[in-house]
Amino acid sequence: MNDKSTATKFDDTGVEVATQSIRESLTFRNAGIYYALMLIVAIFTWWSYSSSGIFYLNASNVENVLEQAATPVAIIAIGMTVLMVSGNFDLSVTSNAALSAMSIAIAIEHQWFDFLGSVEAAVVASLIFGIVVGSVAGLLNGLIHWYVGLNSFIVTLGSLTAYRGLTLLIANDASVDVRFRKELTEEQIANNDRETEEGVFLGDLIGDTIGDFNLLLLAGIGFLVAAGGMRISGQGKVPIRIAIAIGMLSIVSSVFVDYTTSISHKLVVLVALLIITWAFMTFTAPGLHLYAVGGNLEASKAAGINVALYRIVPFVFVGFCCGLAAVTYIAEQKNIEPNLWFGRELWVIASCIIGGVSLTGGSGKVMKSMAGALLLYTLLNGFQINRVSPALQDTSIGVLIVASAAAYVVAERRAAAKGKI
Repeated sequence: MNDKSTATKFDDTGVEVATQSIRESLTFRNAGIYYALMLIVAIFTWWSYSSSGIFYLNASNVENVLEQAATPVAIIAIGMTVLMVSGNFDLSVTSNAALSAMSIAIAIEHQWFDFLGSVEAAVVASLIFGIVVGSVAGLLNGLIHWYVGLNSFIVTLGSLTAYRGLTLLIANDASVDVRFRKELTEEQIANNDRETEEGVFLGDLIGDTIGDFNLLLLAGIGFLVAAGGMRISGQGKVPIRIAIAIGMLSIVSSVFVDYTTSISHKLVVLVALLIITWAFMTFTAPGLHLYAVGGNLEASKAAGINVALYRIVPFVFVGFCCGLAAVTYIAEQKNIEPNLWFGRELWVIASCIIGGVSLTGGSGKVMKSMAGALLLYTLLNGFQINRVSPALQDTSIGVLIVASAAAYVVAERRAAAKGKI
């Protein structure tokens, strides 16, 4: 096979289905989300500089977009992608995340885990408790869906309201303080330091960031890791060489260009979750079975796959992601509102749809969903910098969601008509 013109084609389950030209791999159907993201970034770069003299792609703003997207939308979108691939979706995700965050806040406020003997241990236990709450809430959705036989839309529409109501109930319809008291050290006592009545918050315990890093260096390392992943998954040499070239160029550029900004804990959590989920979906048998169950439930049953497991566990995973989003958010806050993230569940689903995840199951990739989340928040950030009215912002994002879904449908139909899928 000539690597200059063709590459091995894999469908979303990782199964080799045909040979695919490099030109086809760069079509809108396969790479449209990345083209759209690059186009929007280019437009805002030109718009911001020409109207305000602001360089849109400065390191601080790039980090700001990543921060905005990470919690809760991008983190939960990873779990939502897995769930949608299995053939379901969850409308209750941000209500679940708010419930998880409020559970952590209540545990800290009422000192449920102080018996562990130290502030640090109590805080860690509270954070783990929040993740467990999110996972259990997801499990309840999955059990009701599978064993009662209700459509996931109906189940999660009900739990959306139920989880939000439960959040209001345990918070007594008021914000909850997540600051905690911390004992003074002997040195502080000697200096006559005193605790304030307001105490300290989680960020004082774990720190606000992990440090300052050059984004070009991180991007270069990311492309090299991606190249390694493409090689392991059996993709053609040309895409791998392109990824390596971009990675090396970014690393070399980082030596000469100061593109440094702070990196928060939530970005580390987001990247780690993304890589682990991508590897699971791409290289493991359970990941491939998940695609099979979402694509054809009856055929999966006939093949001996435990379809109940692959229908229920994705609900648990998206609940886990809700709890994880709550953890990354609450560490930076001093109090939690019960209406936290109200309405943001639609942004999570929109990120997946813009990234090309099928609403009927069996198709979708977490990397594209991540690009979808970044695209949404790039739009939001760019509009805010250029002072576009909120009404026009909402209208533009709504049009984008519908247009993206329509474009993918048209692209799929054309590919099917040509016998390419």
